[in-house]
Amino acid sequence: MKTVEFEVGKNNRKVIGFLHSDLNEYCQSVEKRPAIIICPGGGYVHLSPREAEPVGFKFFSKGFNVFILYYSIGELIKNYSPVKELAECVERVKNNALEWQLDKDNISVLGFSAGGHLVASLATMWNKEICSPFDCRVKSVILAYPVILDGEFAHKGSIDNICQDGHERDFYSLEKRVDKDTIPCFIFHSADDPTVPVENSLLYMMALKQNHIPFTGHIFQSGGHGWSTATREVGSYILENQCWIDMVLNYLDYSE
Repeated sequence: MKTVEFEVGKNNRKVIGFLHSDLNEYCQSVEKRPAIIICPGGGYVHLSPREAEPVGFKFFSKGFNVFILYYSIGELIKNYSPVKELAECVERVKNNALEWQLDKDNISVLGFSAGGHLVASLATMWNKEICSPFDCRVKSVILAYPVILDGEFAHKGSIDNICQDGHERDFYSLEKRVDKDTIPCFIFHSADDPTVPVENSLLYMMALKQNHIPFTGHIFQSGGHGWSTATREVGSYILENQCWIDMVLNYLDYSE
C-alpha cells in the first residue's frame, strides 16, 4: 500500500489517499482500479473517525483506491467551502488517474450523515456555478443515513451549520434540488434512526424517481444512527447491517 496526501480549497483541507502498490514486477495486476472518495459525518461540526479509515480499508481490501476528504467544518464552512472542496478533490483524483493507476471514469463518492448531505450536494450541483470550474461529475454516489432535508424531518444541527453561509434553508434541502442531471445513487438508512429521520432518504428517493434518476435504496429495520461499518471495530456491532458494503459493491458492479 502507498499513501498520498494533498490539500484542497481555500481552507487547505486534507485529503489522504490509500493506493494499491504496482504489482506488475511480480505478477499481473489490475492496471486501473476503481476509486472511492469518503466523506465522514459529524453534523458539520466535527468529522467522525469511525466513518473514515475503518470504512476506507473495507473498500481498499476489495481493490479500490481510497481517498478520505477531511472537509471544512464549523466556522470554515462558509462560502460553500465543503462542496467546493469535494468538487476539487474529485478533479484532483481524475487528473492524477494515470499516476495513481485508477480509472477516472469509475470514481464514486460515499458520504455518511452530514457527509451524505455534502455528497448529495455534489450529486445535485456538480454542473452548477457552485462547483465551477471543477471537473467533478462522478459515476455514482453512495449516501449512508444522509442528512437531506429542512423542515419537519430535518437534522436541525447540520442544516443550521451549513446555512452559516447566508443561504436560505431551502437551498440546502436537497430533495428540492434534484433534477434530470442529478447523479445516480445507492442510499441506505435505518428505519429507527433517532437522529436523522429515515424520511430524509425516503423523500430524496421520491425526488429521484420523479426525475427519472436511477437509484437503489435499502432501509434496514434497525441500527439507529452512525453505525458506520456496523462492526465491533467501530463499536456498533449490528450483524444484519454489515451487508451494506457488499450491497454497494454489487451496485458498483465490483463484487468479488
